[in-house]
Amino acid sequence: MKHKFIKFFSLLALIAAIGVFFSRPATNVHAEKTYAIGTDVTYPPFEFANKQNKYVGIDIDIMKAIAKREGFKVNIKPVGFDSAVQSLDAGQIDGVIAGMTMTPERVAKFDFGTPYYKTGVIMAVQKNSNIKKSSSVKRQASRFENRYRSCSICAKHPKKIWIQNGYF
Repeated sequence: MKHKFIKFFSLLALIAAIGVFFSRPATNVHAEKTYAIGTDVTYPPFEFANKQNKYVGIDIDIMKAIAKREGFKVNIKPVGFDSAVQSLDAGQIDGVIAGMTMTPERVAKFDFGTPYYKTGVIMAVQKNSNIKKSSSVKRQASRFENRYRSCSICAKHPKKIWIQNGYF
């Protein structure tokens, strides 16, 4: 019995030694990887080109902090807001950092991070505008609803729109 016990632990020690010998140190999955990140650099203070034509802003700082923490490099690509999703879909960029509405269609297709900023929609028209009531807004908004999420909201919820003359 004592002999079997010694053989068992000797075999276990041998297996452990082989495992240590053949194991490699853990490597970062992002090591030396550079990701192309698209953004619209015309949206200060979130992302914009400074006087030295370097991309800066809140979103750029966030992206650089993520890259530093995760151990990869970032190449910011100015793709413009309208083409950001299309560029990502076509594989021309690896990700997007920009203010973007999480529509059901986008959520089904892409992985989104946790939102860190919420915004609202406000509409202003000139005093001499033909838009004087919510039904006028509905007609105008429906012309643009495919391009702008805020127009889609206006077109679908005209009773939540109010018109105010003057300043507020």
